[in-house]
Amino acid sequence: MNREPTSSNPSFFNLLYSVYFWFIKNIKSSINTNSSNRDTYKAFKSRQYYAILQQMPFSSTGNMLTSLLLTLFFWNDVNHYVLISWISALWCIAIINIILWYKSKSIEKNTLIKKHAAEWLTVILSLAAILHITMANYLFGLSDEQGRLLIICIIISFASVGAWMFSFLPIAGLAWVGIFTLGLLIGIPYHFWGHYWYFALIVTFFGLILASTVIVFSRMFLSNLEAETKIEHQRQVVGMLLNDFEKNASDWLWETDEKGNLQHTSLHLAKALNVTIQELEGKNFSSIIFSLCKSATSKELFQDLNTKLCTPLPFKNMQIPVEVAKCHKWWAITAKPLVNFNGLFLGWRGVISDITEIKLREQEMEFLANADPLTGLANRHKFNQFIKQVFEKKASANCTLFLMDLDNFKIINDSLGHIVGDQLLQEMAKRLSAAIKPNGLVARLGGDEFAIVYQYTLDKTSAQEHAEQILDTLKKPWYVHEYKIEMYASIGIASTPKDTMTAHDLFKFADMALYSAKETGKSKCSFFEQYMEENGKSKLALLSDIKKGLINNEFTIYYQPQVNLKSGSLNGFEALVRWNHPIKGTIAPDTFIPLAEESGLINKLGQFILNQACKDASSWPKHLKVSVNVSALQFTKNTLVEDIFNALKSSNLASEQLEIELTESVMINNYEYVVKVLNNLRERGVKVALDDFGTGYSSLSYLQEIPLDKLKIDRSFVEKLNVVDNTQATAIVKSIISLAQALNFETTIEGIESANQIAIFKGMGSTYGQGYYYSKPIDSASTISLINNWNNKL
Repeated sequence: MNREPTSSNPSFFNLLYSVYFWFIKNIKSSINTNSSNRDTYKAFKSRQYYAILQQMPFSSTGNMLTSLLLTLFFWNDVNHYVLISWISALWCIAIINIILWYKSKSIEKNTLIKKHAAEWLTVILSLAAILHITMANYLFGLSDEQGRLLIICIIISFASVGAWMFSFLPIAGLAWVGIFTLGLLIGIPYHFWGHYWYFALIVTFFGLILASTVIVFSRMFLSNLEAETKIEHQRQVVGMLLNDFEKNASDWLWETDEKGNLQHTSLHLAKALNVTIQELEGKNFSSIIFSLCKSATSKELFQDLNTKLCTPLPFKNMQIPVEVAKCHKWWAITAKPLVNFNGLFLGWRGVISDITEIKLREQEMEFLANADPLTGLANRHKFNQFIKQVFEKKASANCTLFLMDLDNFKIINDSLGHIVGDQLLQEMAKRLSAAIKPNGLVARLGGDEFAIVYQYTLDKTSAQEHAEQILDTLKKPWYVHEYKIEMYASIGIASTPKDTMTAHDLFKFADMALYSAKETGKSKCSFFEQYMEENGKSKLALLSDIKKGLINNEFTIYYQPQVNLKSGSLNGFEALVRWNHPIKGTIAPDTFIPLAEESGLINKLGQFILNQACKDASSWPKHLKVSVNVSALQFTKNTLVEDIFNALKSSNLASEQLEIELTESVMINNYEYVVKVLNNLRERGVKVALDDFGTGYSSLSYLQEIPLDKLKIDRSFVEKLNVVDNTQATAIVKSIISLAQALNFETTIEGIESANQIAIFKGMGSTYGQGYYYSKPIDSASTISLINNWNNKL
């Protein structure tokens, strides 16, 4: 019956096999490198060879001294010829090794060795090992216990030290260990300890340990060589890349020692400074940069750079303006400190980048962001930043602000064209720039609105004189093509700390003062006063009330009759809006109509007036017309024609009964569009009247082009007829009526208050009259009563 092997036997043999496989594999890998490159293999082998030679003075000296000690110790017990021969042979080998070491001192470590040099060195070391182990075996048989102990200690020491020292070249180290191990196994037990078989196991184990040591140390050395080779290869690659980088880039490498003196100077840096590399080498980096700093800004930034260079911390993109060969440049400097393994500062390594083009683009972008493209002045963004900085510098900021705009710009722009308008704004910018005081900023805020701000407070007298100087400068005639143009501007002035202590209120108060100046007439300046803010608050409150009034139906329509001067018959009525405020009572149109136009509420209010007037007029006799005023802002709506005919349709009022009144200011904006709208209305039967003729800015040439049915002569001319010397006023009215007759227009005289005036205008040929002589504006119910009771004898 066969017995199964125990589980321990296979495990033991597997362990022996694993140890054997590891041993053989590592011997092969220690002798042959991982590199498939033959040149790399030779280089590694050469480095192993030189590594052993470097410690030859120590090992050879030890061999010589040890052999001398043994010779002296056994001189009386051993044949002298044997000892002399043995020590002579060892000394010869030691001297050969020292000679090899000496020659290797003058050879670069990367120099390849001659063919079989490593093998010959292995042979020499093997001979030394054979001499040692042979003499040890010979002396062991002749020695007493004391001598044997000495021999065993020397053999163990030589075998161990040699295994470590010769492990750089594994074939030599393994040969050394193998010879000593084999010698011990053959020699010493043969003489005396043949019965002690376990001694052979101990020697074998000892030999295996030493061989493993050789393999491990050899692999470590080879790994270091491989790592060193990779690093060198990477260094070469990086070097090539850096060279290629320097050839093709605008960046320059630089490096200094611990004193800040340049080393490894870049060719591009030398070219940029128009010097040679040799002239730069060893020069102080900070001194070179400082010599290129000419402006105050540059020197200030250099101090920041110098501070960074005095502190061993990395920094990047330190920008500094320099002057090289009389050319202004911008450099960006980046660097990091060089330190050794102990953290000791060795210098700086960095890059200089020429960022001149980038800075120029940045400056251009900054200019575009902060400058008005038409005039080159600061724009609103730059103005706001300037004001903000003034108020951020200190709590009690001193500041004077002049806000201005042209009084007649829109007329010039619309009549002469936008090109001339742009040229006018450019001319104004030049004049304002010439008139500005020190520490001030002139800006174009938009359209024809400009601002001048100073970082200090001007007293009222100085501010007044400065404003008048600006106005006088602008008044000087400006000639473009065949036109002579005079610029008139209004100026509003506010300052701190007199008026306010905040930037927001400063602008708001200057704007209020500007509005006040424009109300007083052309080419005026006005200072902010407290009542203006109160008026502003009142306007806001009134604006809120207008919105509520439209919702709560607080507005109503009154009508004033228009009478045929010749026949005395009733021709129609003008619709006039009135506001019955629940608290303030009746508010005059002159109070709320301008505010409604400013706020845009005139569109909603105008629509209400149109709808209600058409509705009321639908109950009148068919021959009576209703005249409805339409503001310039309403003409900006694309739906105006549609709104008018919707009102006619919903009220069943004939289009011939509706007359639209517009002022001359409507012609200033969108002239072609206005003409198109008026033609559309007249084609459908709606009449068109030009209100307040003679008081606006329109050219008389408009009268030949725009579709009109009637001219309404302003009441101001009627009032002037009451004075003693009314010759000029009479001539003007006659001219207007004659012009209207020539153009086949009807006329309406506003503001008639007496029968004498009726006779005068009737004699001049005017068509209709309107005024308190006939009736004051009355509500809808009273209008019906007036129609029913009208007497042509009036």
